[in-house]
Amino acid sequence: MLGAGLFYTLNDAILKLAVAHLSFGEVIFIRGSVSCLLLLIIALFGGLTSQLRWKDVRGQILCAIFYIAGAGFLVISLRHLSFPVAITAFYTSPLFAALLAPYILNEPIKGMRIAAALVGFVGVALVARPDSSGFSWFILLALAAGLANTLRDITVGRVVRSDGSFSILVFSQISLTVSASVFAVFDWQPVPFASLGLLITAGVAATVAVFFSIEAFRSSDVAGIAALRYAAIVWAAIVGATIWRDQFTITQLCGMLLVIGSGTLVVIAERRINPAISSV
Repeated sequence: MLGAGLFYTLNDAILKLAVAHLSFGEVIFIRGSVSCLLLLIIALFGGLTSQLRWKDVRGQILCAIFYIAGAGFLVISLRHLSFPVAITAFYTSPLFAALLAPYILNEPIKGMRIAAALVGFVGVALVARPDSSGFSWFILLALAAGLANTLRDITVGRVVRSDGSFSILVFSQISLTVSASVFAVFDWQPVPFASLGLLITAGVAATVAVFFSIEAFRSSDVAGIAALRYAAIVWAAIVGATIWRDQFTITQLCGMLLVIGSGTLVVIAERRINPAISSV
């Protein structure tokens, strides 16, 4: 999941750069087309075509709906918020997962995992800071994207029992791309070569990130794995400081340490509960 967070951050940073001068539907469509092409190549040359069978159709559709909602909300919020603020709000999803997983998947409520999620949420609050213009209502879209992402993760935890991770990835990516094409048609703009290159890179990064995420959920329960996504906020802070020259206070740095600490605590707790899991 730590690797997935890095690739997600790379994808999100590229999307923020692209959506500054392209429509959100166009950005998602181009990136999604690249991902679909990449998945087709993997299926044909990797001998994975036999895995493209969807047994739990209802579950696949739910995964796709949550995936589409999360991607749309996040891309729009990236256009209007600073990168660290948008990503920080989006990664409140582990708290949602810790609270919802016991009731939706009937997973046992584990105090250490809940405590780690809450500590991580405190870290998120310290890292997050208002934009220079004050409070932006677009942060609610980033939070909505986080909730949609959580619901998708919970659904994946159930669907993966009958359908392979590759089939889930393909179904979600195709659904996202087709949905984005509807919006792109009404607001298509010329795509500079540099932007096309960036979106191709984003498509590769997004595909790798989603695959890593699905495989992580195959190894453990939803709440434990989801808490590790807090580490992606640190990646976002580094990227934001590098590309957009975002500056951080001591309080925000302390918040990042809390984020890292909560993720580490979850990893240690998970290994004690299930020693067979060597890494996430």
